[in-house]
Amino acid sequence: MRKSPSLVALFLVLAVVSAAAARDRTPPSIVTPATVRLIESRVVMPGRAEPLANYDRYYLLRTLFGVEIVHGRFVLRSLGAQVPAGAEPVPDVPGAFTVPRGGQLPQIADDGRCAVVSVYLNVETRKFVRVQIDDDEPGPAVCGQPPF
Repeated sequence: MRKSPSLVALFLVLAVVSAAAARDRTPPSIVTPATVRLIESRVVMPGRAEPLANYDRYYLLRTLFGVEIVHGRFVLRSLGAQVPAGAEPVPDVPGAFTVPRGGQLPQIADDGRCAVVSVYLNVETRKFVRVQIDDDEPGPAVCGQPPF
């Protein structure tokens, strides 16, 4: 049985479209520089935190409770935290790094002076997720590291 050229062409087009659609559904592996700039332009630091510029900022894409989020962890530069394996500097954003999906953000013991700040941004809505740690006031940026 001989296949018509138009039928073969149709199958090829469908295969290319299906492959492109599959690629589009694959979640990105790192936070984009534009998203980092968005977060840093909108974040309001907790009351007892130092200014944002005093922190090294690490960003990681992850799925949390079924929602795609950017997990940001800001670590006081004076602590000298080691940059995690695989982390890359964000172009034109000094002190900011992206960590590949599945990687690890720095783990730092917070001494109660807000040495670590955590933020979560919903990727779809582009809004911060409010969190609360211990008895601190809930907010879009909180001192410490939530257990999730």
